[in-house]
Amino acid sequence: MSFSILFFPKDEEGLKTHFKYDITLNFEINGEVIKTLCSGREAVFSAIYLLAFCSASCEGIKELEMRSGLCTTFLSDVEQCQSAKGKLVTDFGSIEPSVVFAFTKKSDKVRIEVLVDYEIEYYKTFEVSLSEVAKSVLEFLESVVSIVGDDKLRRSLEIAKDIATREGLIAPSAEEGFKITVDWVGEFKCGSKRMPLLYSGVRARRVLFSGIVDPLSFASELINLALLTEESREETSTPVPLAYRDWFREALALIGTVGKKKPAMILTLGSFDPRPIFVFRDSGELLLVSPSRKTVARVPAKDIVPAVSSAVLDVVDWLKKWDDTEYPGYVSKEKAISMITEELERIKQKKPARGREETHPL
Repeated sequence: MSFSILFFPKDEEGLKTHFKYDITLNFEINGEVIKTLCSGREAVFSAIYLLAFCSASCEGIKELEMRSGLCTTFLSDVEQCQSAKGKLVTDFGSIEPSVVFAFTKKSDKVRIEVLVDYEIEYYKTFEVSLSEVAKSVLEFLESVVSIVGDDKLRRSLEIAKDIATREGLIAPSAEEGFKITVDWVGEFKCGSKRMPLLYSGVRARRVLFSGIVDPLSFASELINLALLTEESREETSTPVPLAYRDWFREALALIGTVGKKKPAMILTLGSFDPRPIFVFRDSGELLLVSPSRKTVARVPAKDIVPAVSSAVLDVVDWLKKWDDTEYPGYVSKEKAISMITEELERIKQKKPARGREETHPL
């Protein structure tokens, strides 16, 4: 393998003991070996950042930080990751000798610059397959994290793996279908108003959407999506707003239908950077088309409601934990939660809506 990270000590007890202080890492790149003593936690976090970077460049690292609840992402570009250059700079917590790595994504390759501070400066440049870097980093992370049992590291690794799977760098499990993830980001304050923020990812083997969302708008649109799966629901179409006409033409081009289909629904999922997903009904399935992601997903109707239910319940859980009582621009937090859960329960039990069949009450 042209890229690998080996850690020492290899035995479980030895690693648990040394991880609190420092571990030895061997970086093998195209036959060259670079050995350094590193801070255990810093080395693992750097590797997690590298996996997110391989998946989605600096945007992947920003997502990792937001979903992990770190606030620095909102203040500036992520430290160490240079968006304009598509470059990640990290030292893996190296102590002796000090080693600095600069990773630059170039299509399906990664350019690796290594600077080692010996008595005489060492500098070399390598080029390695992106998939090999990601695979080796993941193997290293899973080996270490499974042994040290650190919950924060484990959660960060789960998020990085989710990003990598969504972006196609890691093959999804065979049984994985339509999936919606929801994570707490924090809250936004404007004057006396406070607004909770969530980060969501939606995929059906390939990514359809990812970004910061307004919880209530997000839950409302998901519930309306689930309503489309009801067999008794009449065939309807949604007018395409002028702002989305170009997106719509791209969506039709992706599915090979020009001027013939009309969307049953247009989703923006409460995003703060709305890029529409056009939803079409097609013989017991929903066709979800994201022109911004160049993604088309055919999802069986039976897979929609379970995924929506899980995601909406996650939204409800996060809102319950939020310590404010009023949701800005809407209703009280308790009333909003009540409406969401009532409508969700109706969908799960397939009961008729109370006086409203077309849209969620929010």
